[in-house]
Amino acid sequence: MQIKELIAKDLLSIKAVFFRPEEPFTWASGIKSPVYCDNRLTLTAPVVRTDVENALAETIKAEYPGAEVLMGTSTAGIAHAAINGAQINIHGLDIRQGCSC
Repeated sequence: MQIKELIAKDLLSIKAVFFRPEEPFTWASGIKSPVYCDNRLTLTAPVVRTDVENALAETIKAEYPGAEVLMGTSTAGIAHAAINGAQINIHGLDIRQGCSC
């Protein structure tokens, strides 16, 4: 099974994907989408989380071999950045909205 099929199966198995074509979700950007994936739920399912983290690590190593820092946005993105950063031995940091740093 290819990784994209595994992740899709995993996300559906933990009911992280929602379909609402009649009443689309509105993202923070204002974009409307009939599909929403609650990535926070991957953090509560160890097998799914491991599959997601392994897929992210492989993608980062293949597509961004020189990466030195991995940034994550709230809320699930922060945890994924920390986990993946440790997994591939680079810094995992978070992005805070409104930060004037």
